[in-house]
Amino acid sequence: YPLIYPLTGWLKVFGVSALSARSLMVLFIIAFLFASYVLAKRLFGRELALGALALVATLPTLYGNGKTVLGEVPGLMYLVLFLICINIAVSSTARKHLWLLLAGLLAGLCVVTKPTFLVLVLAIAVGAFIAWRRKTLSGKEVLIAVAAGAIPISLWLVLQFQGGDSLTSIL
Repeated sequence: YPLIYPLTGWLKVFGVSALSARSLMVLFIIAFLFASYVLAKRLFGRELALGALALVATLPTLYGNGKTVLGEVPGLMYLVLFLICINIAVSSTARKHLWLLLAGLLAGLCVVTKPTFLVLVLAIAVGAFIAWRRKTLSGKEVLIAVAAGAIPISLWLVLQFQGGDSLTSIL
């Protein structure tokens, strides 16, 4: 739904066509590239961020090899936005709970955008455990992010699967 719902709204406004669907993906690509630049700039500085942006912008699979709509691009955008929010939350004390809430929501959106991103749940859990052990985040702060991340995942389970679906068939 993090891809299908925006796409549905976009197609209702701009009409159903491959060009219209692809134009939404162009916006997702631009947002992903911008977010990637912001994250790289926060971590490494302006010069290295520009170099990283140049490398990411030339990645052919980012543009879908001619496909109209891909779930990977919005998923990557949500992932990079999550990383920005968690970086801000860890590096500052101002509005830390808000940044953790946003980070959790974006991580949840990333995970449910495409089943490929489900492996991130374990990676994020390991990262949260390490941050808790290092006292970078308190248990309460980790729970805030986890609860926020559970919202999009719970919504996905309700929207995606029928009452008769079993856990084994889903997995």
